[in-house]
Amino acid sequence: MFTLLIWNALPCGFMKVPSRKVQEQHFPGCGLLQTPWNLTYIPRLPDNTTFLNFSYNALSVIPEDFFSNVSSLVVLDLSDNNVTVINPRAFQNMYQLKKLFLNYNFYLNYSTLQPVFRIPTLNNFELGHGGLKAVPKGFFLNFSLPNLQFLSLDDNHLRNIHLKEFTHLKSLLALDVVNNKVSKVYSAPLPLLTFLDLKTNGIFDFPDTCNKTGNASLFPSLEKLILRQNLISTIPTQTCLPKLQTLDLSENLFKVISSDMFRHFHSLIDLNMQSMSTKLSQIQERAFSSATLQVISLMYNDIEFGEDVVHSLSFTGCPNITSLQLSHNYFNRMTDAKFRILFGHLTKLTELFLGSCMIDQISTDAFANFTSITMLHLYENQLTDLPDGAFDTMTSLQTLVLTSNRLSVIRQSTFSPETRARLHNLDVANNPFMCSCDLTWFQQWFVSSPGLFASYQGSYSCEDLGVSLSSFYLSEQACLLSTGVYTLTVVAAAMVIVTLTLTIVVFRYRWHFRLLMYEAFRAGSQRRQQLFLSRGFRYDIFLSYANEDVTWVSRYLVPRLEEGLGLRLCLHQRDFIPGRNIVDNIASSVETSKKMLMVFSEHFARSQWCQFELSLCLHHAMDRDDALLIVCLDNISSRDLTAAMLAVLKTTTFIQWDDDSDAQSSFWGRLSVALQEITPSVVTS
Repeated sequence: MFTLLIWNALPCGFMKVPSRKVQEQHFPGCGLLQTPWNLTYIPRLPDNTTFLNFSYNALSVIPEDFFSNVSSLVVLDLSDNNVTVINPRAFQNMYQLKKLFLNYNFYLNYSTLQPVFRIPTLNNFELGHGGLKAVPKGFFLNFSLPNLQFLSLDDNHLRNIHLKEFTHLKSLLALDVVNNKVSKVYSAPLPLLTFLDLKTNGIFDFPDTCNKTGNASLFPSLEKLILRQNLISTIPTQTCLPKLQTLDLSENLFKVISSDMFRHFHSLIDLNMQSMSTKLSQIQERAFSSATLQVISLMYNDIEFGEDVVHSLSFTGCPNITSLQLSHNYFNRMTDAKFRILFGHLTKLTELFLGSCMIDQISTDAFANFTSITMLHLYENQLTDLPDGAFDTMTSLQTLVLTSNRLSVIRQSTFSPETRARLHNLDVANNPFMCSCDLTWFQQWFVSSPGLFASYQGSYSCEDLGVSLSSFYLSEQACLLSTGVYTLTVVAAAMVIVTLTLTIVVFRYRWHFRLLMYEAFRAGSQRRQQLFLSRGFRYDIFLSYANEDVTWVSRYLVPRLEEGLGLRLCLHQRDFIPGRNIVDNIASSVETSKKMLMVFSEHFARSQWCQFELSLCLHHAMDRDDALLIVCLDNISSRDLTAAMLAVLKTTTFIQWDDDSDAQSSFWGRLSVALQEITPSVVTS
């Protein structure tokens, strides 16, 4: 929607009046105007109109008489109009115009802009987000522009910057060439320049600031230099910026902050080195040495302050530091001794930012030397407890931020009455408070001091109760519970938890425990091994199973024993001699087998031949002083078992098959132990 803003000398101020209808109304003194989109002319306005916002229209061509009825304009905004042509005489009668904005007009070039640079009263000119390329050599030499002080050319395509082209602008104070794909700055004297913004380019080298002989500054008046988001990795040993107060080097490629790096910046007050694009690997001794430096920001650098990466004397030589911004680094391995050596001498420090620094504890005297600090930020750390009196020695503290830690309770003894009286802002939101009797005092303080907690951003809630801190309630009788009773309750609860845990562990590893017990009770005897060696057995195992279970036997059991353990099995379907009486086959096979393995199942219980084999194998086992090996495929109900099977299961440790992977692993392990007497490696030893 189109918006026309008119600033009038009368007190009606800014006015936004959008409309889609072509309506032109004149109100005495205010210049109220309703217009449609895509205006190509300026309707009638009050004679004393000084501010006109004509942005977002369709003014591709500015004719000679375009401003004929607004010749008193002081501020003019023509942004987003797709201006391509400007009549050479378009601005000739605008004798008071000081500020002109032509942002987002992508088709303007230096030739088209010549009428603009002939405005003698122009003080501030912005042409950002356009299509300008490098300034032609000697371009500004053709225009006097005696009053131009502020020039913004951000988001164009200037590439390399030759500051010599701007030396013809004799009154220039501020130059903005942000985001212009600049890789090199060619310096030239700009004696009045106070502000230079070169951020978001691809500059490799810190700009030259000294003349060729090194005895004079090219920018003697420069106060603020912004080089954020470039590719700079070092600062030259010789710099000539006598009045520079603010230096922004954030998001560059500095790996080392070397000793006395800023000693030539004799007026430096504010130093910003946040978010380096490469990890800072070293901060040397006296890295920030400067008698004038007051503000240092090293946030978002992941610096290990507790390690040797940071020299313990790196902050010496800067006695006037008032604000130290170190959030989003690592202090988790910082000792109290190194902390005091690093920062304890900064007696003028008033603001300390240590948010999101992985701090998990602070000692009682951690901040004992910081009596001048008025603002302390410890947000987003891992603090679970605040020692009693930890902030009492900070006699100037007014603002304390402890949001998003792990504090479950704040004891009344944490803050002395004097400390509570000094605080103007206390923020401990987004902590997992356990709303118990120990927190009732803090709840009362929170509710009774809305001004103290007014600046918090986040929630104060009871994590255990799911209610807000201000609404939770505990009666006085509940809080009279003795410590002994409370301790007994905790101990009882702990015992229940331990018992439950042991039960879960035993159930989880039940098959492993059964294997251990089986191994303990199934040790082989030397006598049976001698028997196996002295007699010539045809088979290692006689396998008794029901025909209905042949699938499981052939798929799992036979491959595991014959191929896996190298044993010879007697299977009635495979090894019984055809034409021979079945009873004779069974008796002969049992007699010539070292061991007998029964596969119990519901089918086994219903098979008469299986019951015969069980009876015969029991007699042979007793004769050999051995025991049958029993494998159970199903959880068979006792009413489905034969008397012989029930007797065997009650007197013999059996091995249960289960589809669970852990149970199967235990099954094969137990079976291997039970057969260790007849496995080839054991028998031949």
